[in-house]
Amino acid sequence: MLDSKNITKFNKNAQYYDKFSVLQDEIIQYFIKFIQQQKKCSFNYACELGCGTGNLTVLLANLFQNLNITGIDIAEKSINIARDKLKNYLNISLYNNNILDFQYLDYDCIFSSMCLHWLFDDLPKFLQNFNNKNLFFAIPIENSLFDVKNKIIQLDCINTIVNFPHKNDILDTLSIKYTIKYEIKTFTKITNCNYALKILKHTGIKITNNFNNIANIKKLLASNIEVDFTYEVLFIYCEYKS
Repeated sequence: MLDSKNITKFNKNAQYYDKFSVLQDEIIQYFIKFIQQQKKCSFNYACELGCGTGNLTVLLANLFQNLNITGIDIAEKSINIARDKLKNYLNISLYNNNILDFQYLDYDCIFSSMCLHWLFDDLPKFLQNFNNKNLFFAIPIENSLFDVKNKIIQLDCINTIVNFPHKNDILDTLSIKYTIKYEIKTFTKITNCNYALKILKHTGIKITNNFNNIANIKKLLASNIEVDFTYEVLFIYCEYKS
C-alpha cells in the first residue's frame, strides 16, 4: 500500500533517484522498444502512473509527439523534478496524486514502469478497475533482487525487501478484460553489496526496520562481496476486448 511512510521515503530520495536508477533507465529503454512493436496502437490521451522524475515521460513525449500525456506520482519532490525536466513539453501535464485515488476514464491508454509492485496486495484489485482501450505496463516480478535477498538472509538478517508480485496473478487478472501480449526479461548489474544497498535505499526499497539487523548489514557492507542486482520484469501490452 502507498501509505504515508512510503510517501515520505519517496520524497526523501527523489533528488538521488536519477543517479541510482541505472537499471530502471535500461528497463524503460527496453519498454519503449516493446511499445513500438505494438504497431496497431493508436491513442490520443494517455496517463502515466508513477511517473517519478519523468524519465519515461520524456521518451513517450518524443515517441508520440501528438499524444497528450498526464503524469501522476505520489511524491511531490519527484513531480517537481519532472516538471523542471519537461517544462518545454506543452503536451504534458504533471500532478502530485496517489494512483489509487486518480480517475482514469478519460484516457485511452495507460502507461506505467517500475511502479505497480508498490501496491503490494492491492495490485490485483487495482488492475481489475481498468476499462481503458490500451495498457502498457513494466512490472518487476517474483525473482527480482533474489541474490540481494539471499546475501541479507545469509547474515541472519530479517529480510524486509519488498516481495514482488507473481506473473500469473497479474496475467490472470488482466486477461479477464484484455487480450494480452507479454515478454519477460531479466536486467542485471553485477556490483558490490555496498553499492547495491545504496541503490535500494535511493530507489525507495527498505532494507531493514529492525535495529538488531544493523550490525549484520554493516558486516555485509564491510565484506564488499559481489552481488547480482537483478530485476525480472514483465512487459505487458493489453488491448481491451471488444
